[in-house]
Amino acid sequence: IDECKEHLACQCDGCSCKNTWGGYDCKCTGSKIYIAQHDTCIERSGTKFGWFLAFVVLAAIAGVGMGGYIFYKYRLRSYMDSEIMAIMSQYMPLDNQHSHEVNQAEGRPLRGGSTVV
Repeated sequence: IDECKEHLACQCDGCSCKNTWGGYDCKCTGSKIYIAQHDTCIERSGTKFGWFLAFVVLAAIAGVGMGGYIFYKYRLRSYMDSEIMAIMSQYMPLDNQHSHEVNQAEGRPLRGGSTVV
């Protein structure tokens, strides 16, 4: 039985039928794929709108990520640095906050038998 000649198979638009020994073979034109269960051809690759939508979503995620990094880098980090400086200044004097005056007793070397009071 020649299914292709009798139009029993491959009836979808864009389908081409090839008769084989004991059966038939259906193919679609272009980059389409033949689905035998539904006797139809579908696109192999995604549509242009699908690729555009995926690009927009990825660009939005990248934009949010960059925005978060910039916020952390400048705003939050400078706030944390100022908090750390405030805490550290309570426990140890910082070089830029006190003058480098040396007490006279600290500047004099010790002589044998003398003590600094």
